[in-house]
Amino acid sequence: MNTAEYAVGTVAACGFACLLYLLRHCYDDLLRTVFGAALQQVKFRWLRLW
Repeated sequence: MNTAEYAVGTVAACGFACLLYLLRHCYDDLLRTVFGAALQQVKFRWLRLW
């Protein structure tokens, strides 16, 4: 059961990566802004824990 869960997670991650790759031309600036803001929040929260 554990291996099946990892397989499903891997397939979902690859599908999401493919979707972002296909949409990169149309939404390049938007995706960069959204993911940049998300990474900044993760960085802020991670540093706040320490």
